[in-house]
Amino acid sequence: MKTKFKEIKCEIPFDIFPYKLTVIVSNDILKSRSKYDTILGRKYSNEFAGAIHDTNHDGNSYVFLKSDATPGTIAHESFHVIWELLDFIGANDNNELIAYLMTYIVNNIHVFIKKHWKK
Repeated sequence: MKTKFKEIKCEIPFDIFPYKLTVIVSNDILKSRSKYDTILGRKYSNEFAGAIHDTNHDGNSYVFLKSDATPGTIAHESFHVIWELLDFIGANDNNELIAYLMTYIVNNIHVFIKKHWKK
């Protein structure tokens, strides 16, 4: 029996930075990512991806995760977001800022999945 497609989405604001993160949790991240082809200006073709970070460098990042994403996967994709954010605002890679942002993003994604993903 084929599994019914399911996804949930949230936006994680950065109140002190002009940047937006959209997180999409799905049981089919490639299908979810394909909905953003127009926004991101390209198709995504890595059929083996376990998670995806993408951006078109306009102050928005998109992270696509499976509902069972590990803390390590969430942290990995969060780092991509942080790197893009720092580049977008023209900031240097500051150790404490990166640590703060990593904690903020990972905790928000973890709470979102735990609260909203129903099997």
